[in-house]
Amino acid sequence: MSFAADPSDLGLSPFGRELIQAGYLSLSQLQQATREARQSGRPLPIVVEGMIGESLPQELVRQYRQQHRFTLKVLYGVNFFDLDRDPIDLMVVTKLIDRYLPWSVCQQHQLMPLGLHQMQPSRLMVLMVNPEHTAALAQLETYLNPKAMTYQRLGITVEDYQALLAQYLEHHSPGHSPGLQNATVVDITEIMEDIPSPMPSPSKVAAEELNRPAPEKENPITALVNKILILGLREKATEIHLDPQETKLTVQIRQGGSLRPLVEPLPKDMIPAVIKRLKAMAGLDVEQTQFPQKARLKKSYSGRPVYFFIHTLPSFYGEKILVRVVESLPQLPDFSDLSADPYDQEHFKAIVTQTAGLVLITGPAHGGKSTTMEAFLGQYLKRNLRVGTVEDPIRRAFPGITQVEVDTQRPFTYGDALQSLAEQSMDVIGIDLVEDAEVAQAAFTATQQGRLVFACVNAKDSATAITQGQAWLSPHLLAESLVAIVHQKLLRQVCPTCRLVHHPEAQELQQLGLGPAQLQGSQFYRANSLSPDIIQQLHLKGRLCRQCSGVGYHGQVAIYEFIPLTPALRQAIAQTTSPEALRPLLQQAASTPLPQRALAQVLRGNTTLEELLRVFPNALTTLGTNQPAVTLPPDFEEKLKLIEDKLAQLTQAVSSLKQSLHPALPSASAQPSVPSTTADLDLMPELLALENLAQGAVEDEVDLSQATLIGQPPDWEDLAHIDPKAATIVAGEEATAEIDPNATVINPFKSIMDPWKE
Repeated sequence: MSFAADPSDLGLSPFGRELIQAGYLSLSQLQQATREARQSGRPLPIVVEGMIGESLPQELVRQYRQQHRFTLKVLYGVNFFDLDRDPIDLMVVTKLIDRYLPWSVCQQHQLMPLGLHQMQPSRLMVLMVNPEHTAALAQLETYLNPKAMTYQRLGITVEDYQALLAQYLEHHSPGHSPGLQNATVVDITEIMEDIPSPMPSPSKVAAEELNRPAPEKENPITALVNKILILGLREKATEIHLDPQETKLTVQIRQGGSLRPLVEPLPKDMIPAVIKRLKAMAGLDVEQTQFPQKARLKKSYSGRPVYFFIHTLPSFYGEKILVRVVESLPQLPDFSDLSADPYDQEHFKAIVTQTAGLVLITGPAHGGKSTTMEAFLGQYLKRNLRVGTVEDPIRRAFPGITQVEVDTQRPFTYGDALQSLAEQSMDVIGIDLVEDAEVAQAAFTATQQGRLVFACVNAKDSATAITQGQAWLSPHLLAESLVAIVHQKLLRQVCPTCRLVHHPEAQELQQLGLGPAQLQGSQFYRANSLSPDIIQQLHLKGRLCRQCSGVGYHGQVAIYEFIPLTPALRQAIAQTTSPEALRPLLQQAASTPLPQRALAQVLRGNTTLEELLRVFPNALTTLGTNQPAVTLPPDFEEKLKLIEDKLAQLTQAVSSLKQSLHPALPSASAQPSVPSTTADLDLMPELLALENLAQGAVEDEVDLSQATLIGQPPDWEDLAHIDPKAATIVAGEEATAEIDPNATVINPFKSIMDPWKE
């Protein structure tokens, strides 16, 4: 018999014993957490909290830290500093850094001057994460020997050093140091131009960039903000979001329509310094934190201009910063960049044959409408036509196009911009978003002047967009100006590196209306999407997918629905103002519905069924109903009616015969009477056969199983109560032939013809 071991007998640390005794972990789980902490380099309490999904008591964490410092003291032979117990004078630290040790050396080797020895003023007390780091010790001698100074090592844990670093950076934020309020001495251009290539994986880029020592002339906060902008450019982000939270500052980027982390969350103490640095770069009022502000910053990256549009928004935990990244591209997108489908290419080219009128590009917000509009405008630019756009804000800069940005802080509206472009004799005008009657009226006016206008509208479908347009304009004016409608949506592409093969259930395929013909040559995948906790763990271990960073999706594919304006549809738009009434008319005039286009992307392996259902929640109920119906013969109804009439006559005749045969059956020579209602139906062979069956003459010769029964065959005893529509008995001469080719037995069902053989 075995007994559970006492934790005190297993050689565990006090912290480990407390975890087991308090019921947080079992012994095997503690051993697993210890191995993971050693492999990843993360503190054991952090690993344990990730496993149990809750925070450990502060007293228990404090106990671990004390134990950890004691272990390090024994390992390195020096005392370790306790940041929780011993306060640090940051003013003294600043003076020591300015006088003895440059900040770049401290950051590079993870050390910090603490103060001068009380008994020996020529000895500098230095905190070191690794007190035996050879290069760090050499740097200390290099800087201290010329000043006739020596040093004494004190250890500090990584957690305490990071906390001390955050305190120091906060102390030296622009709000604390007047000299940093105009901290533009380091131009981002210099740093951007020095970025090496090729680019490593995003996770390694973030770690290397943020841990790399900054030049001596660079303030730490300046370096940090610059590198955040650089990483956003490298990752081809359209937006960078800096969002203050209660305990941290999250840094995320919008890439391909979805948000994902750019770097690890920054400490809470760094929030004011980072926000003020960004505002100072853009020339915003650093001290103004109660109202939103926005500005534009122009820099250079890889030899081409880059624009950063910075927008601030006061929030509960601090100012939220949105940085839009606007690159200057050499040319506009081409149709081949939007879709490789020949069907789409054909419709794109059909639309650009228009020279006047209104083309609506509809879809959800962040659905790629602006990119589609840019591709259309590029085709007209190739024809040497004058092209202009009205945008709020400008997302990308292109040569050859007159791009006008609407500024809500100035009295310059969409209507003013459109009128100005018309006065500049623009042939083609693009509007990035129409959301009120003023803009719609200005667009209609431009079409009346013989111009072609591409207008983007946020809408869930084309019917909703048209109904909204009818509210801004009168229905007949909208119908008069419209020449085409393009509705689109974006699907996330499954990551080709880490995707997993998926085997759908038969019921799921049936709901999607997929049969063997549609499934031939197709392959289903599912995304290897990881939870945030697992992503963080794998990120620390360097095991994340380099393509998608654990998200499971990388890139997007657009699907399009094209609706040409036929005369019938134009008339319906002029008269109908209900989206429910317009929707079926638009579906008839449109190309293949979007859910089917999305399903085609699933069958090609470009995306997943999960993504299909995310974008089209009702796909399971709509795709199956879109399959073609079974085609029936043109004379099906007529044949069915004839069969029902004959069955009714036969049923009545058999019922009358049964009544005449009760209580005794007649002899074989007897001729039963046939009701007059069956005069047009030859029942003599059938009656003779029934007589033979009753006398048992052919009991062993006739196999009734050879007849084809559709429905439940009736019991002969209840034949009088048969419902003529409940069962249909179909047979023919071949039924008897199958029994015995030479048989002379009369088939009792010969007179009923097979309706499906005519």
